[in-house]
Amino acid sequence: MKGTQWNESETKKIFKAMPGSEALMEYLERRLDTEGLVTESNERLFPKKAQGCMVYKRDTRILLTSAPRKRDNYIHVVLTFGKISAAQLSDRKLKVGSGSGKGQDVKLYSNRDIDIIISLIQETMSGTTIDSSASSDIIDLPDWVEKYLSDSKRQKWNKTLDSARNDFIDNFIELEQLQSGKLALGDFKKQLDIKAKQKTDGINIWGFSGFSGQMFFNQLFNQAEHVGAIDEMTVALLDAITLTEQSNENFEEWSKEKLATFIQQINNIKTRATAKGYSPQKCANTNFAPFFLSFFWGLQNIHEHPIFYKASRGGLEILGYWSQPDDQLSSVEQYGRFLHQTQSLVQEIEEITSERWDMQQLEHFLYYIQEEFTEDEESNDISSAPVVQPQPLSDEITDLLKRFGYSVSQVSSLTEWEPTVGQIPENVVIWKYDCTRRQDLNSFVFLWEKNPDVFHAQIHDENEEGKTRFLLEIEESQPSDFLIRFEQYLSSAISTVAYTLDDAQKETYLNQELLQEWLDLLTDRRQIIFYGPPGTGKTFVAQRLAKVLAQQEQRIRLVQFHPSYTYEEFIEGLRPEVISQSGGPSQLNVTVKSGIFVELCREAARSENRDRPYILIIDEINRANTAKVFGELLFALEYRGASIELPYSRKRFSIPENVYVIGTMNTTDRSLAQIDLALRRRFQFIQFSAKVTEQVLSRFLAQHAPEMQGVAQLLKDVNATIGSSDLAIGHSYFMKPELKLASLEKIWKYQIIPYLEEVFIMEPERINDYKLESLLAKSEYFV
Repeated sequence: MKGTQWNESETKKIFKAMPGSEALMEYLERRLDTEGLVTESNERLFPKKAQGCMVYKRDTRILLTSAPRKRDNYIHVVLTFGKISAAQLSDRKLKVGSGSGKGQDVKLYSNRDIDIIISLIQETMSGTTIDSSASSDIIDLPDWVEKYLSDSKRQKWNKTLDSARNDFIDNFIELEQLQSGKLALGDFKKQLDIKAKQKTDGINIWGFSGFSGQMFFNQLFNQAEHVGAIDEMTVALLDAITLTEQSNENFEEWSKEKLATFIQQINNIKTRATAKGYSPQKCANTNFAPFFLSFFWGLQNIHEHPIFYKASRGGLEILGYWSQPDDQLSSVEQYGRFLHQTQSLVQEIEEITSERWDMQQLEHFLYYIQEEFTEDEESNDISSAPVVQPQPLSDEITDLLKRFGYSVSQVSSLTEWEPTVGQIPENVVIWKYDCTRRQDLNSFVFLWEKNPDVFHAQIHDENEEGKTRFLLEIEESQPSDFLIRFEQYLSSAISTVAYTLDDAQKETYLNQELLQEWLDLLTDRRQIIFYGPPGTGKTFVAQRLAKVLAQQEQRIRLVQFHPSYTYEEFIEGLRPEVISQSGGPSQLNVTVKSGIFVELCREAARSENRDRPYILIIDEINRANTAKVFGELLFALEYRGASIELPYSRKRFSIPENVYVIGTMNTTDRSLAQIDLALRRRFQFIQFSAKVTEQVLSRFLAQHAPEMQGVAQLLKDVNATIGSSDLAIGHSYFMKPELKLASLEKIWKYQIIPYLEEVFIMEPERINDYKLESLLAKSEYFV
């Protein structure tokens, strides 16, 4: 069985379940494996709740999920494969749950209970009839197909929708005009916005006008316009969406490559835009790129290329083909899995119906399943609330809140809600978003008017004590316009000031052109090293460039290497852990502990963070044994996305595309030639010489201590006599706002002379040439 096993899982680590529950998890997995019932195991993590579950698959289908308990010695299992009914489970004295379209849930208290479940699964797979009188609570694929095909009303609606879509495609000449250069990107965007809002019986036929479609397009255009990159954006888009002979030969590989390249180009433009003061909150989130590109691929061949609709993924999940959420997969990997699973499902349906469905038929089928399941599951029907098909507006709002840094843990529909200020309008549907971005906010509450033709809501927020306040009221005729209004509110509510290259230039006193060049090298190579003598501002500049790129301090880490620094501290290693036993002696366990770099990469790989840069600054990188500290990570640095196996945990690990590394090294500590060749090949080295930074001190003193500007010339003259740029004296020693002659004398006596004594350790007599009083006597630095 491949994949993540229970004993190695993060779920086991964070859940801290009862010992008996953990033992049952292990026994269930062992039985599933030894009986050959599953081919793969994975996990779904919910770190903020310190929870998770194990997911067991047979080929592409989910067989069951299981989760331990924190306070009870049983495990909770949901069966998603096969027709095992609640009646069959009850007859065998098993404690069953309510059941759902996703599967029948059951609580297992002993190994015997697990043996019964294993036996039931085996009998179901072999086709054995267990209880012909028992009604099945689970709808399996053949039943879904039969139910769908027999729904004449739905089949009629599908034909109406297909006809409307075909008319749209036949008359949408703007794409060809864009490809031939007859239509500019801005005009294409405007025409698409108008035409894609077409409705049939009140339903948007494409679902493109929401946040992942037209609004994403607007953000792409605006950030490109900010840096004069509209032509570049046009070329990137056309290269990504234009179908070719290669796309016809192997669409899955071709589309994944195009998607990855497009995301990289978006991020490149975004980096340049934010460096020039464009708000990061207004930039496009590349998590929406799979839907965006697949929409255009679908327009060109709707029968062969599925659109990455959320409803389609929901239908796949209900059928057991899709496990959500999966924060470890990139957008490209998720889209590739989507293509693979849709093809697998088409083949399975062909075995049932003897007909091969195209992707448009499959989309209708998956949306039907998602809709039917939702209607069965929702105890509080919100179908009368404004909805844009095929993605519910509630999900669009969730995505928007996440873009602005809110962590949405739950979205619910309420029947009652009492604001402390104001009255609830009559005839409303209430949506509540449990989310946190700052300590004083617990929820957003939307009070929707029950009118499907108007998107009208009063919006309140609520703190942990249940106190509420009215925020704003929005009424729009289009869902996209409603989202724009809410986005404008969120933008104005967050007073985040972008940190730009202008800010970095003011703090470092370096030329902005030079800073831009270094920033471009960082975004292109993803790992750079600043090297030079001490005091030239390497670490300070690294921190400022990191801030320009990341914008938020919490996405920047700094670690200082030293001769004793190890692989175990940086990547992962074994750590002792004392386990307290109630009523008995404590035990000493040894566990695998992730290092600072692995922790940073895992945070960056989370789905909500993949569009956000994360930076690790390694100060004095050359002081450690870099070959030992980095180990097999050198391969992963060069080949982003390629996974390696970590030696202690045996887990697969890769470095996300949004992780950047900036190293600094003092050339007095160790020559550049002595750096491990494998490391040198994977980092771009940037020299901090006295010549590069000689103007920094002059600019600083002109602003803060003009009477001491002679220090800049003094430093230049001294460095010219030292004889090696690697041993030069850096300017940062003298960058004191209140620099006076008396303070200069102290700096020279207690910092510069000791440094020069190390430099000239084999020529101690030269120190006399660098006494401050003798230097000042030779030239008139201060007039």
